[in-house]
Amino acid sequence: TPTVTPTNSPTPTTTPAPTATPIPNTFASLNLNLQFIGIGPQTGEPIYKINNQPIHPQRALNMYIYDKNADPTQTQPIATATGTVTFDPNTGNFTNAQFDLSNKVTSSDTYKVFVQTNQYLRKYLGLQQINVGNTNNFTSGTPPKLIVGDTNNDNRIDVLDYNALLPCFPKTLLDPNTCTAAADLNDVANPQENM
Repeated sequence: TPTVTPTNSPTPTTTPAPTATPIPNTFASLNLNLQFIGIGPQTGEPIYKINNQPIHPQRALNMYIYDKNADPTQTQPIATATGTVTFDPNTGNFTNAQFDLSNKVTSSDTYKVFVQTNQYLRKYLGLQQINVGNTNNFTSGTPPKLIVGDTNNDNRIDVLDYNALLPCFPKTLLDPNTCTAAADLNDVANPQENM
């Protein structure tokens, strides 16, 4: 009779899962000028309205990034980021805003970029090249200037903003106690000093 020789069972092997390719860190940096604060370019503005000692030397700044072909009035941004700018009394500008765009902008391309902070209209910075894996500087030359007066942060300056400012005019018959901090356009802690 033939002898049966047992054979070894195959040894199972595991296939390693592919590892994700990390996306390098991507940042944007920006300096800017806020109207009525600092000694930066305030062309045509009365010198007495400019404050070089703001009570809020740091400000949160929002960045909105759109596809270069998008209509920002009709579409949502493809990425948003928040950074903090710090007032520099030597230049009169807010400087060193850093925005972390890692995992938000994943391909190097040209994008429409806007920035905005409380009480100021959103500012279009133009088409900006964003290179993934780099720090992208959006300030070349004179820092962009944001326009103040949007007291309710709806990205318009209209009669609602005027109504928020009206109680701050000293010669009105309105109660000056209704003058709110949103009407402090030059960041002096006393909105009536704006008028």
